[in-house]
Amino acid sequence: DDATISFTGIASTYARYVFTFEALRPATDGASLRLLTSTDNGSNYDTGSTDYASIVRFSHGGTFYSDVNDNDAFIRLGPPTGNATTESVNGTIELHSPSNAAMFTQVSGRGSYSHASGPVKSFTQGGCRKSAADVDAVRFKMNSGNITSGTIRLYGIANS
Repeated sequence: DDATISFTGIASTYARYVFTFEALRPATDGASLRLLTSTDNGSNYDTGSTDYASIVRFSHGGTFYSDVNDNDAFIRLGPPTGNATTESVNGTIELHSPSNAAMFTQVSGRGSYSHASGPVKSFTQGGCRKSAADVDAVRFKMNSGNITSGTIRLYGIANS
């Protein structure tokens, strides 16, 4: 039951980082997962109203939606998820070239989620930090309330 989950110490050791999240459930029904970046190892996270751009495409009730924002204070990682014990969000998010200070750090992902309105649904996601910087920490949070339960794991992918 955490308001945020942060990963610090992201370094140039790996060209790409992969986060997996399993059975994440928000405390607030209909909350969605978000990501923030830091360039000072987590002392501060960028939250300006134009720091990020992102898109989430998902299905819900047989209809497909796109949630797009070119100027936001966070990167959207998934659609609204229910908070009942049978509801959760699962997926994979990739953080691309976070240590390349000459590029915008990009995020891409995919996953599935469940909500009271029906069976499991899928989503795809993309986004970026809109200024070039050496990103060395990220923070996950829901748009409302805490992350009640679930697991987030971090893996580094080396260049070969």
